[in-house]
Amino acid sequence: MAEKEKQKGLLPKLSFGLILGGALSNLFDRIFYGYVVDYIDIRIWPVFNLSDMCISIGVGLLFFYSFVRSEKRISYK
Repeated sequence: MAEKEKQKGLLPKLSFGLILGGALSNLFDRIFYGYVVDYIDIRIWPVFNLSDMCISIGVGLLFFYSFVRSEKRISYK
């Protein structure tokens, strides 16, 4: 296994998994139904589905990971 692969933790893998899963689910809906089925309506937010939540959470985790990782690399000596 390459050195860079060993350094990556669970968070980036989970993030990419959520994004890929959500995108594939929305693609499945587009191919077989012709539209994405949105079924969660909380009245104060636009209607969305579980796939949209997975994509949003995955992107948010990637942003979090990038900031945490960049903070570890910065040395204030």
